[in-house]
Amino acid sequence: MWILRASSLWVFYTWGVLVKNMIKDKSHSLGFRLVHIALAAISLGFGGAVWKVSNELASK
Repeated sequence: MWILRASSLWVFYTWGVLVKNMIKDKSHSLGFRLVHIALAAISLGFGGAVWKVSNELASK
């Protein structure tokens, strides 16, 4: 279970930093930033799903 939780935390940290940087970034177009923020949202959703699975496996 720890590997699932560790990977979830890595996803949250990595994509969280990217979103923070994309919001502050003015050197790229708005479309570029929106696409990458959308990709981050999808990845964060997968990270949340992996965290949920790890919690369910840990409770068994």
